[in-house]
Amino acid sequence: MTAPIKTTAIKGGIVVSGREMKRADVFLSGGRIAGVEPGGSQRTADTVIDATGKFVLPGIIDAHIHPVYADHIDTLSKAAAAEGITTVIAYVGAVKAWGQSGDLVGAIQDFIVEAENNSIIDFGVHCTLLKNDIDQAATVIPQLVEKGIISYKAFMAYAKRGMKLEDDEL
Repeated sequence: MTAPIKTTAIKGGIVVSGREMKRADVFLSGGRIAGVEPGGSQRTADTVIDATGKFVLPGIIDAHIHPVYADHIDTLSKAAAAEGITTVIAYVGAVKAWGQSGDLVGAIQDFIVEAENNSIIDFGVHCTLLKNDIDQAATVIPQLVEKGIISYKAFMAYAKRGMKLEDDEL
């Protein structure tokens, strides 16, 4: 026997969308938006959150994170979710200074596997291109595009870390 789906209502807040801000009640079922109704709705739910005087925002996307050093996507995603962030887009590359070694495709694949297994929120990947990636860029970038990696970052600084690209390499 399956457990009943829990419902939640966020009532009395000002709902912010890409088009407008309005007083409304938001209803959730099974972790998804089940409806947005004018404020003061008589609809009920298992749990009611009083958002009076507060803004009700859609999930926030943080498009510039660096899950490096001691950060890992499991704890990073939990911290993000606690602050209302529902999607992160991480800069990932084979950067020794960030604790990643090996080839670029492998570093990105390792991150994707880790994120699929451990992230509690959605994620995307920006690829970080380094000096040692340039020779293989013509073959590596198409492979990454096939994996859905469509944005790339290159540095014009950090030469000692092997991250700086020259103008002709850019």
